[in-house]
Parts: sequence; structure tokens; C-alpha cells
Amino acid sequence: MSEIIEVDTGSVAVARAPDKLRCSALGSCVAIILYDAQNKIGGIAHIMLPSTNVYIRGDDLLKY
Repeated sequence: MSEIIEVDTGSVAVARAPDKLRCSALGSCVAIILYDAQNKIGGIAHIMLPSTNVYIRGDDLLKY
């Protein structure tokens, strides 16, 4: 049975088939998606803001 992994804002996730990755609330964010078809492994980085110059907080670095 496969698992659906939700990738929230400012998060990064990797999964191997048959599991699935999902970004439900992408909005104006950017999702960087990589997929290795041979090994059936995918990854998503859910990026929110273009630069840390806008907002800096130590635990939110994956948002930029």
C-alpha cells in the first residue's frame, strides 16, 4: 500500500514508488521537483520566498 507524503511550505521530501509526494497549497510558491525514473525516486522542495533579505528566522531557512 502506498503512502501520500504532504510537502508543506518550506519543506523538502523524498519518496520511492509506490509512495507519492503532494504539494496541496502551492499558490504563488515554487516547487522544485526531481524524479529518477530508473530508480523510481522523486523529491520536492516547496519554496515560499525568493530571498532571505525579506525575512530571516533560523528555523525557516527552507522557505527561501
